[in-house]
Amino acid sequence: MRLNDFNFTQGSFFIDTWLYANCNKPNALSFQSIYFPSAKNYKITYTSTAQVGEETYVIGNLQGNFEQSWDLRNYPFDRHELQLFFEPSENLDVNTLIYKSDMKSSKIHPDINLEDGWKITNFNVTSESSHYISNFGDPRIKANEFYFPKLMVSFDIERVSYMSFIKLTVGVYIAFAICLLCIFFDISQSDLFAASLSILVGCLFAIFVNLQVAESILGEVEGVSLVDEIHIATMLFILFVASLQTFFHRLYKGEKNKKLIRIERLGLGLILLTYIGMNIIFISYAFLAG
Repeated sequence: MRLNDFNFTQGSFFIDTWLYANCNKPNALSFQSIYFPSAKNYKITYTSTAQVGEETYVIGNLQGNFEQSWDLRNYPFDRHELQLFFEPSENLDVNTLIYKSDMKSSKIHPDINLEDGWKITNFNVTSESSHYISNFGDPRIKANEFYFPKLMVSFDIERVSYMSFIKLTVGVYIAFAICLLCIFFDISQSDLFAASLSILVGCLFAIFVNLQVAESILGEVEGVSLVDEIHIATMLFILFVASLQTFFHRLYKGEKNKKLIRIERLGLGLILLTYIGMNIIFISYAFLAG
């Protein structure tokens, strides 16, 4: 019914769903006897139990926040698998209780309240088992290991909106555009050279602050993300431009030199092409890897 509140910094998502089960034995099922290992908090309400001949039918509404390891290295082209799974809270092994999925009647509500900017690409319910290397000290269990039945509900989701990515990176590319203006400064003049360095340092600081904002929104990402790559590449571009201009300013010694000007423009042009090429490679890889 609901799948939203994707929290990247806290590593969680919210789900609102109905769970049901049929059992071939009477009085054998209860929502008080199941355990959600990945739950941060949850509640089961509107429960109902019915005896149908020698069988038991139960249904209840589950609402809660569940842990999710968000991999945002390829943001905003990221794809994820959200998992909701449960086990019996009693010592019932796979020889006593078996979960079997019912995909025929398991559906996603057509008007599901889904997080904005996402779509569900696949949905599945599978029965598995959890292996524990302990019998939990239960004298009734003679083996030293235990297999709990487990039911796994999984959703494959894909981001379809890139507006948040544009908001996070537009400042970086504006700073990059301002740096391009510095390329045309006559750095043989000390005052223009000083002005160019001041602008480059200001842009560098702005990009660093923007990177901190991105981390506060997306959370800590293991490894280097696409957003990190764009910020780092832009900061390196500014550093290279500043270094190159400082080098040529010392060569000019206050006087223009047409030959040095051409070499300077060529060097800055190569840096610019390298920066653009790196961005194309970064974004293309993230798009393909997802």
